Amino acid sequence: MALVSTRPPSFKHSVFLLLDLPRRLCNPPPAVGKVRSCRLTPIFQVSLEDVLQGKHLPPLSLKDFEEYLLFQERSVENLYFTIWLKEYAEKYEAEFGAPTNDDFIGDVPVLRVDDASIDLATLSIDTKVNPSPSSIQLMHSFRRAKQTFFVPGAPLELNLNSNITRDLLDNTERSCPSPEMLIPVKEEVDKMLRGSLDRFVLARYSNNGPQRTFCGLLAGVGAILLGFAPVLMSILGGEPRGVRWASLPCFWLGWLTTVASTHGVCLSIYLFGDARQMHPFELVRPKISQPLTRKDADIELGQSSPLPDRPVSAYSGGASSSQVEMLRPDSRNSYDADSEFSHATTASFIPSYYSSSATDVSIETSYHGIKGPVLTIIAPFDFDALPSYPSLPSTPADSCECRKFKFPSIPAFGPLTRVLNPIIQRAQWEIAIRSALLSTIITIVSLLICVLVPARPLR
Repeated sequence: MALVSTRPPSFKHSVFLLLDLPRRLCNPPPAVGKVRSCRLTPIFQVSLEDVLQGKHLPPLSLKDFEEYLLFQERSVENLYFTIWLKEYAEKYEAEFGAPTNDDFIGDVPVLRVDDASIDLATLSIDTKVNPSPSSIQLMHSFRRAKQTFFVPGAPLELNLNSNITRDLLDNTERSCPSPEMLIPVKEEVDKMLRGSLDRFVLARYSNNGPQRTFCGLLAGVGAILLGFAPVLMSILGGEPRGVRWASLPCFWLGWLTTVASTHGVCLSIYLFGDARQMHPFELVRPKISQPLTRKDADIELGQSSPLPDRPVSAYSGGASSSQVEMLRPDSRNSYDADSEFSHATTASFIPSYYSSSATDVSIETSYHGIKGPVLTIIAPFDFDALPSYPSLPSTPADSCECRKFKFPSIPAFGPLTRVLNPIIQRAQWEIAIRSALLSTIITIVSLLICVLVPARPLR
C-alpha cells in the first residue's frame, strides 16, 4: 500500500530569530561540490549515489527526490526502477554469484542448479526442475518488473527506446535474467535520472511559491518607484541635488528584493532563518496535532484510557501501537482517504526523514551545528506499495495530462518548514549575498544618473 505522509514540522517566525542573522551571514555552510560559475544562481554537484543512499537531509533527501519526480516532473518510474534493480542485482549475486562468461550461452544467461546448466529462457516454475525458493522469488520479481516498467501501457512504463524494450521483452520472456542484460536499460535510466537530479537541486534553492514571488516583485518595484520621489522633487521642485541621495535606501532595498525574488529567494523568509514554504502536495496532507496526555485523552474519549502520562513525539520512529493512537490528525486539517487529494501518496518503502527512527536527533540540534548526513534505511522493494498517477477518463495512460496532479496553489503567506540541508542553505546564502552585491552596483549607477540629471529651471 502506498504511504500517506504527513506535513513536515512547521517553522514559526519570531523576532528573536533576527538576532541569529549576523551569524548566518558571516558563517555560511561550506561550499561542498560547488561548480564555478558567473551566474547569480550557484551550481552544486550532488551525487546521485549519495541521494539514493539517503545521505542528504531535507529538502534533498531521497523522499524529497521521489516527491519531486512523482508530483512535479512526473518521471518517478526511473527512481523506482533504479531501486528495484539494485535490490534485484544484490539478490541475484547472492543466489548465483557474480556473472562470468561461462554463465552465458550467447546472450541468454544460464542458471546453475546442482552443477547442472539450465537455460533460463525455457525455465518456468512448473518444469520438472525444482529451483530454489530464492530463484523463484527472483523470477516473480522480474515478471512484476516487466509488467510495471516495460510492458506498453504499464502504469509506470519507462520512457525508453522501443528497440531496447522490445529486445528485453523478447529475450527474457520466461526467465530470471542476469543484471548484466539490463545494463542498456540502466544506462538510459541513469542518464534521465541524473538530469532530473540536477533540475531537482536547482528547484530546491527556492524558498517560496509563485504567489510569494509575485508579492516580492511588487514590493521591490514599489520601493524603486518610491525612491524616485526625492529625485523628482529635486528635478521638478527646485530642491538641491543632495536631496536625490535620499533615494539610496529605497533603490537598494527595491533592487535587492526584486533580484532575489526573481532567483527564488524571498528575503522576508530568509531573514528569519533557513526555511521554505511547503509544497502543494505537502499542504494537502494532514497535520499531526500535539500529542494527547492521559487527561486530554480521557476528556476527548469520555472514558479512562491506558495511555501513558508522558506525551510521545509525533515524529518519533519507535512509538508502539498504543502510543500511535495518541497521534490524531488536526480536526481542521483532517485527511479524507476518499477526497480529491487522496492520490497524494508515495512509496511506503522509502521512509520520510521526519518519520524515520534515524531522526531521533532533534531538528534544533541538526540546525545548530550537527549537519551530518543521516542514512535512510530503505525497506525491501514492494510493487504493491508503489503509488499511481491519477487516472482521467478518455485519456491515454502514457499522456502527460494523465500524469498531472492537481493541487491547490501555495498561498502567499502559507506555512513554512525548516531547511536542514547545508547545500541548500549555502545556495540560498549565495543568492542573497550576490543579489545584495548586484543591487549595490545597480543602485550606485542609478543614483549617479539621477544626480547628473539637471534640475528644471524655476520660472
